Amino acid sequence: MSLGPVVVCKPFSQPYHDALKSKGFDPHFVQVLDTGFVNEQELRSVIEAGPKGKWSGVIVTSSRAAGAWISAAKAIPVDTESSSSQDGGDVWEDIPFYVVGKATEEALMACPPPYSPRQILGGNSGSGDTLVDFIVSSYVPKVGENLGGSTSRSNDSQGLQLPLLYLVGDKNRDTIPKKLSQANLRCHKLQVYETSPVVDLSNRLKDVTSTINETISGEETARPWLVLFSPSTAEAVLGALSECQPLTSEHEEMKDTSNIYSSFHLASIGPTTHKYLCDNSHLVATSAPKPDAESLAQAIFDKVAPEE
Repeated sequence: MSLGPVVVCKPFSQPYHDALKSKGFDPHFVQVLDTGFVNEQELRSVIEAGPKGKWSGVIVTSSRAAGAWISAAKAIPVDTESSSSQDGGDVWEDIPFYVVGKATEEALMACPPPYSPRQILGGNSGSGDTLVDFIVSSYVPKVGENLGGSTSRSNDSQGLQLPLLYLVGDKNRDTIPKKLSQANLRCHKLQVYETSPVVDLSNRLKDVTSTINETISGEETARPWLVLFSPSTAEAVLGALSECQPLTSEHEEMKDTSNIYSSFHLASIGPTTHKYLCDNSHLVATSAPKPDAESLAQAIFDKVAPEE
């Protein structure tokens, strides 16, 4: 028996589909944002030049940023002799790439050589706040310790003087740069992508809400879930939902859904989205502690079917 529909505000994702299905939910996916890469030539030049004498590490906090790196790396001719391949100097696989979440880690792992990272660290961090704390602790030289099982040359006296390359989008916060600065660590932000709502978002939401209505109409189905992954996603979705009809169900929980907003339980991914929703007077029923499918599915399941 299904525990009800879950509207996941992102393009179809097999891990999210499987995780929600395994918990008894019926997932529906809606792409909310289009992503476009920017400053591609600058990023290609950075990658081609290599990190030697320039960067002590790279910060990648989203799969979109990872996609920008991979796209730029693939655009570099394979026979190009860059400074990163000469004189036995440092190459990108010799410095750490710090990431938020397993999705970003897995995305980076798809990068082809010779510009693929080998030291991908911080995959278990659930937010930028957690990641930057990990980075700061990693940059404190400690005898006998390493970074997640791999020794990094960024921790020597020379490497500590080099900035971190931070790949960002058009809507990032300044939490990471500020915390790094407080720890006397430098970073250079390079915007590599930008996002905007898909042009037919209202129609996409109407389609999925109509499908859910057909499924739950006349049945005692509990209130569906709406999963929001970022403040920009939340802003776009909650604005477009105003054009959709409220959902209907015979379940007691659904009898007072006089508007579309009260038709859903809201679930957020991470503290940033949670804070955005609360600051805008939206009630968040649950929040996944980590930006991955298993954490989300478990968080919703714990609300719907708590342990007895």
